[in-house]
Amino acid sequence: MSGILSHIDVAAIKHDLEHFVSATNARERLTPESLELLAGCEREIESGSVTELSYERVLKVMIDELDEHMIIWKRAAISRASDFLHLGLQYLYLLTAPDLKTCLSDIISLQALYLPPSYHLKVVEQEETVELSVDYGSFASPIPYFKDDVVMALGLFIFREVVGDDFDYLVMKFPDDRLHLDETLISQVTSAELTQHQGPMTVVMTKSDYLSTNKFYNETIRASAATAVADMQRELQKDSTLTDKVAAIIQESERPAAVTMEQAAEKLNKSVSTFRRNLNEEHT
Repeated sequence: MSGILSHIDVAAIKHDLEHFVSATNARERLTPESLELLAGCEREIESGSVTELSYERVLKVMIDELDEHMIIWKRAAISRASDFLHLGLQYLYLLTAPDLKTCLSDIISLQALYLPPSYHLKVVEQEETVELSVDYGSFASPIPYFKDDVVMALGLFIFREVVGDDFDYLVMKFPDDRLHLDETLISQVTSAELTQHQGPMTVVMTKSDYLSTNKFYNETIRASAATAVADMQRELQKDSTLTDKVAAIIQESERPAAVTMEQAAEKLNKSVSTFRRNLNEEHT
């Protein structure tokens, strides 16, 4: 799903870009060439033609030129939850979860509403801890570490809203090939042990925190938010056909001709048999 962006995705990209430009004073610091790239991206956003990859390529140029590789943690260190979280019914749904485990399950099961299209999260429960890690599949993101920071910092804010300000990660494991890592800055946001390892971005929390309940849980508010999210999902399904999504996957692959049906099905979180059936239903 790396190329198809819904109206929700485009709104989120617009929000993120505006905040990045404002927080970094980018319009005053970028070269004329980069400013033109930014203007082109903004035009794509307004027309609704922006893709995840085209946006990330422009963002990478700005991050590198401005040396703002740690901008997410800079923002997290000085922001309140209300400043850092996207506003919207889909986030209200997360914040009204009865417990952290349900909140995280909601993020994963409804990832199209919360995460970049190429981004996936994996949860592994151990006896005393729970690990949350990221997975891009075969999507070659130009800014993987920036996206890792967004998801894990945002998750920290969301989890604290759900189960209390005392929540924190136990350990944060960064890929060992990550550059521009400022542990001092991250430590202003979390007291987690910071390490690097041969693997994807991973956070570890205690099992007891994972099972913590929301003291302010209200069944009526939760039900209303659930209804709104269900309506959003129906709208998302109307926005693009399966054929559109497959075309985007092929277009943004480094080797378009080599994309297999199995790979496309995996990206769309479908079994091959379901994928074939859905395509046939669209008379493809």
